[in-house]
Amino acid sequence: MGSMKAWRLHEFGDPDKVLRLEDVPVPEPGPGELQIKPAVTGLTFAENLMIRGLYQMKPAFPYTPSFEIAGEVTATGRNTRFEVGDRVVGVGVPPHGSLAQRAILQDEAAFPVPDGVSFETALSLVGSYATAYYALKVRANLQAGESVLVHAAAGAVGSACIQLAKAWGAKVIGTAGGPDKVAFGKEQGADLMVDYLVDDFVPAVKEATQ
Repeated sequence: MGSMKAWRLHEFGDPDKVLRLEDVPVPEPGPGELQIKPAVTGLTFAENLMIRGLYQMKPAFPYTPSFEIAGEVTATGRNTRFEVGDRVVGVGVPPHGSLAQRAILQDEAAFPVPDGVSFETALSLVGSYATAYYALKVRANLQAGESVLVHAAAGAVGSACIQLAKAWGAKVIGTAGGPDKVAFGKEQGADLMVDYLVDDFVPAVKEATQ
């Protein structure tokens, strides 16, 4: 089986105080599971909340955080679609997150990463873009010609929202804190960006949308 290095959580709290780098057994994939060598991992707002115990899902201790994974398959269980060496991306399951030398990903939650697509790009599609799609299209049913207000528009999900909304023909108003973030939002395609550290976004939105 062997051992590996993994960041593990034994209690909730600030990440810099509660995460421990430990030697742990390499997790073996069960039926319908893949063992992954993580190339990139997601360190998201939701992950930060989970480590602090403020997220709706609270894995049992101890566990390795970060369940957004992109990397190569290093071993497979029975009844899987993938082979060793395949490039995949997906959302893993506790306790074997991707802040480790090996992680576990369910086969049904894994997607192939085509040649020529970076692991970073693939991971953003599974996390940030999927969240943006669900919010704008599934929940809000955004249509061409409508206007959408995107807060934290320079963040990962925010910038994905801008790009998707513009692709669907919507008008995008974004908010962000500071000139660099405002400029980044404009680069993503926002029609109007408001620096909330300087201006109130409410009158700006009213003026832009009449």
